[in-house]
Amino acid sequence: MHISVKNKIVTIVGLGRSGIASAKLILQLGGQVKVSDSASAKKIQQSLIDSKLEKKIIVESGQHTKEFIQDSDLLVLSPGVRFDAQPVLWAREKNIPVLGEIEFAWQHCPCGVVAITGSNGKTTTATVTAEILKTAGRSVALCGNIGSPFSKYVLGLKPTDLVVLEVSSFQMETIETFKPHVAVFLNFSQNHLDRHKDLEEYFTAKARIFMNQTSEDFAILDFNEPRHQE
Repeated sequence: MHISVKNKIVTIVGLGRSGIASAKLILQLGGQVKVSDSASAKKIQQSLIDSKLEKKIIVESGQHTKEFIQDSDLLVLSPGVRFDAQPVLWAREKNIPVLGEIEFAWQHCPCGVVAITGSNGKTTTATVTAEILKTAGRSVALCGNIGSPFSKYVLGLKPTDLVVLEVSSFQMETIETFKPHVAVFLNFSQNHLDRHKDLEEYFTAKARIFMNQTSEDFAILDFNEPRHQE
């Protein structure tokens, strides 16, 4: 479901690159931005100055508080924020919708997406894929976990463009309607168990890349990966 942010209060949890890109997108869409981040006020202020966002958004630094969250119309999470983090639980208590940055950007993306995940080789594969498409004459935005947030590009894209998007398990945890036309799951090995409780949870998060695809889309998997044969 597409969520309009015009004249709405949107709170971003976790600034970083994705948070900054989300903030700029929300402002362009006519929303009011708040940011809650556990980093120090000095660090947050410098990030706002560097990104030319000072005086444009309301900031809570050094902590997350229920009072700051509860007047929001929408919560947008940066990839490093767990979906069971305290701000998310506070939002749920108030029936405030919660979206990850990838899902939020997707809802404003006018063109097709090639999404690539896996435990190893994502960046290389995404980069090569983007170059192949460019050589074929397509206008391509290469973004996502590769370092440049999806939110940074969506309003500048045309329906004929393509997005090549590197996605992590963290980013897949918070998708709802995200539907890449081409979804690639390269491989799977033990990783990120500091974030996921076990390998099954980690695999399930990555496999969500396919969950909204239909017969009109393409799913590309490694046939030699045992879990992909299940």
